[in-house]
Amino acid sequence: MSIVIDHVGIPAADPWASARFLREALASGEITPEGPAGEMASLSVGDGALTYFGLAAHESHHVAFRVSGPVLAGAIGRLRQRGMPFGNDPADPANGRADDPLGGNARIYFHDPSGHCSSSSPRLGPELR
Repeated sequence: MSIVIDHVGIPAADPWASARFLREALASGEITPEGPAGEMASLSVGDGALTYFGLAAHESHHVAFRVSGPVLAGAIGRLRQRGMPFGNDPADPANGRADDPLGGNARIYFHDPSGHCSSSSPRLGPELR
């Protein structure tokens, strides 16, 4: 592949809270400071990163992840345990339902503290089993 996304910048009222939330939900990634004064929080995701920077979002953003079945099942369990809203319907992302987390069509939606919607679905390719 000749092009790889290094990072994507996402506005957040509290960059560190948004990065921690996603790291906790997915139980993956390291958070490192970025920017001249370390004011941005960069969460490693696969070979790239989501870099949250301080700016109240005027509209929500949607970030979709392909994860292994066990990572999705773990995220569902952690969201339930912490009472964080999630669901399997983009029109009602807080319906609390999830398809079989190890099935091929499972998908969940959840919101971070800045209101951005993330979705996770399993990819059963050899790199994510």
